[in-house]
Amino acid sequence: MIDFYEGWELRNRLIADGYLTPDDNMENGHDMAMKICELAREHYDWKPAEPIYNPKPSKEYAEYLEKMTPNTRLNHIWEIAVDWDGYRSIRGIGGLVDEIISCTIPSCISEHEVLEQVKLTKMFKDIPDFLNTRATEDKIPFTWNFDNDDVGEVTKWCKSHGYLREINTFNRAADGEIIGVPITIKKGTEDDSI
Repeated sequence: MIDFYEGWELRNRLIADGYLTPDDNMENGHDMAMKICELAREHYDWKPAEPIYNPKPSKEYAEYLEKMTPNTRLNHIWEIAVDWDGYRSIRGIGGLVDEIISCTIPSCISEHEVLEQVKLTKMFKDIPDFLNTRATEDKIPFTWNFDNDDVGEVTKWCKSHGYLREINTFNRAADGEIIGVPITIKKGTEDDSI
């Protein structure tokens, strides 16, 4: 199948390359589209758009998605869907749908797990005490959900201990309230990220 935008671009390319002339236009749009498809296959090895079955996100994107609660993931999908500029062709819409499908593949962290992580950080004397314990007991990198008010403390600790910190999409409850900020702490330093 070919949509109007792709068909029009192929028509103009075929004319520019001398495989079609403006006089070859047909009144029947379906017949004209079939002719354009035939010539594009012949001269450009063009293939019609086809769906990708079971599109899978890249490893990095899957890891990013796994840090989200279901509500945060739904908001992320909504943001993808409303930002559809440039998806005016079948291939573009197909890519948009495939990206939305790929967002549904990785599992989500539950709101309960997010709140438990935030709650655990509050059981320590302060954020540096939690991070000193966590960084020595567990491997780096690690990702943890912090209270939104504690992000500055995490940033200061990372900077003073030579770690990178990467803030991911804020986790939100169903009412939109921020319930946790997933931050990945890695080895290395980079001024732009801290």
